[in-house]
Amino acid sequence: MIIDGHAHMFTVSILKDMSINLKKTTKEFTEAPKYTIKENVDAWIAAMDKNKIDKTVFMATTPLNKDFISFINSSTRFVGLAKIDPTKANAVMQFKKELEQVRIGSGENRQIIIEPFLLLAFK
Repeated sequence: MIIDGHAHMFTVSILKDMSINLKKTTKEFTEAPKYTIKENVDAWIAAMDKNKIDKTVFMATTPLNKDFISFINSSTRFVGLAKIDPTKANAVMQFKKELEQVRIGSGENRQIIIEPFLLLAFK
């Protein structure tokens, strides 16, 4: 089995949740988010098939984004990693919502991104 261990999927909703100004980004960021969830799913599956990739792990860039949740839940070939910041007051509630709404991994192999190391890197 071949697994692509690090990928991201972007939509306008995700970029807005990330507070990214589309007018100040590269062409890739202004073009890619225009696709629907189904178009993103079809494009990723086609690229995975072409490159003989069985599964792709997608890193969430914002917590509980509806586009990311829909995308991850659309194929068993996608594995989603949730984004939780344990330093936030609502971290436990957010974690529970992620587990309820997103197929984060499968069975005992559920995965979660814990953010403090990122927070330390940018201080």
